[in-house]
Amino acid sequence: MIPTFGAISDRIWRKNTFFFGAGVIVVSAWPIFALIQTGQQWAIIVGVAIFLALGHAAVYSVLSAFYCELFPTEVRYTGISVGTRQRPFSSPASRPSSPRIHLSEEI
Repeated sequence: MIPTFGAISDRIWRKNTFFFGAGVIVVSAWPIFALIQTGQQWAIIVGVAIFLALGHAAVYSVLSAFYCELFPTEVRYTGISVGTRQRPFSSPASRPSSPRIHLSEEI
């Protein structure tokens, strides 16, 4: 589905494809949780498959081109790498180490 959404994004713009996928993710969250509550394996598999096939594929298909279009060619590599490298510092897994980082800045 990712190549299909990539081809679609070339025709209807990446932003529209991205927002379609984001909307599917938001709208499908409640039905997926309802399917999980049923406890039936087939329902969970169908719900997650629809979520991945539509929402995740639509968002993921345009990210690489979207990142490249955000920055001019002179700073593209730096702009993308700075944005992706700051992610670990804001993730919940690194929060226990943030007091140490904060203390090291004061010293």
